[in-house]
Amino acid sequence: MRFVNTLLQAALGTAILAGAWWASTSMLQAGQARPYMLPGPETVAAKVIELIQADAFQQHIWASLAILIYGLLPALFVGVAIGAGAGASSAGRWLFGPLVLTIGAAPLVALLPVLTLWLGQSAASKAWLVFLAAMFPAANAVMVRWPKHHGLRMETSGFEERAAARQGSAGRAAAIFAGLRIGVIFGVTALVVAELVASNSGLGYFVAMSTSMFTTADAMAALLVIIVPTMVVGVLLQAIEEQLAG
Repeated sequence: MRFVNTLLQAALGTAILAGAWWASTSMLQAGQARPYMLPGPETVAAKVIELIQADAFQQHIWASLAILIYGLLPALFVGVAIGAGAGASSAGRWLFGPLVLTIGAAPLVALLPVLTLWLGQSAASKAWLVFLAAMFPAANAVMVRWPKHHGLRMETSGFEERAAARQGSAGRAAAIFAGLRIGVIFGVTALVVAELVASNSGLGYFVAMSTSMFTTADAMAALLVIIVPTMVVGVLLQAIEEQLAG
């Protein structure tokens, strides 16, 4: 039931945002504001369809996806593994926890200038930034949410043991999905920052280029291509996490 409630809340939030966007556009148009200031949802949606069919825009999409494949996917795998190791035992916590805790609390996107200095405006610099920015927060989320075992009393019945085991398995799965959710959000954010600042390809670069040319509809269409899939993945992961957490 929590899974469905989370999806319904996300749908309601999306409807509220869309309504606020439409109302803001209508008010600006009534005040005779310049059309490029805030295009309406229908204009941007039409622009999304138009851009997706363009070969040049598809190249920007694939450039961003390549960074996520080489940077985000390994970050999620390594982050979940380290977080699980840190959360599963006291020894693991002391082995991995100090670095996960401290680095995970740092604004790692600030490393972009240094990575650009070392690796240039290449895919490698962006992939490393995404990897670092996603891996440590994901590991920290898994480590913090990993269920702690304090042992069962001797008089505990077999039924209670099985119930505790099921609860522990669900808690571990919920921690993993929490880490995946946090990692995806941090990783995509790092990708956008890198493409906005130090890139000549990708969706973030397309947004920066479009805003500099005052083609707001193009910029907002590219933002939707970035934001909507990320929101969908994040909401689904959170819905699964909350369902498992009970």
